[in-house]
Amino acid sequence: MKNCAKSDSPCREAYWNWGAGNGRSSWDPINSLIAVRGAQGAHLKEKNQGINLNVDEWGNEHWNWNSNKGNISWVDFQDNGSANRILNDLDNLLCQTPGKPTPPPKPTNWTVHQGRNCWGSRNGQPAHGADDLENPTWSSAGQMTLAQCKAKCQELNKCNGITVQNRGNGQYDCYRKHVNNINQCDAGTGFDTYTWNNHASFSEKVIEKGEKLVEKMLDYLN
Repeated sequence: MKNCAKSDSPCREAYWNWGAGNGRSSWDPINSLIAVRGAQGAHLKEKNQGINLNVDEWGNEHWNWNSNKGNISWVDFQDNGSANRILNDLDNLLCQTPGKPTPPPKPTNWTVHQGRNCWGSRNGQPAHGADDLENPTWSSAGQMTLAQCKAKCQELNKCNGITVQNRGNGQYDCYRKHVNNINQCDAGTGFDTYTWNNHASFSEKVIEKGEKLVEKMLDYLN
């Protein structure tokens, strides 16, 4: 690790200060690997499953090797090449340069409002439950499948709904909208409106702020 990671790498410093640098084995990183990938994914196999451990009030550990009620087990190498594969996996993980987190996927939950035609203010007239996101406002994003229209909506930050008109053969006129109030949209029409649930939800906003904070931390470390 001293050769593959910068001296200010938190992974490198943590490992050398609390692990190999103090003469400890690699058990803690291996345990983390098992927790994420499972024993098999960490090139290990479980044995003696069912061991039970009790810790008394003084902090002393008491192992019950013959218990069938516990969920503790030993792990052993799968074969003679396991140690080297584990070593390579740990080196590759610990030597990686911290990167920006992958943004969470946008929600794919949609609710259909049959017969609803949502559209924005036009020619000085009040909006009918939505803001139009096409340019010009009365135009469509094109004729496509319903799935393609939903995907088109996700390309725009403000889009939380689509109004479509069925043209047959699985094709729809696609109009992207920011739906403000579905009850103010026209009802009983030849259009249907689909709203994208949880768009710009509180949790998404928290995640977005968290991502920005992580980016600042990574920029500082790099």
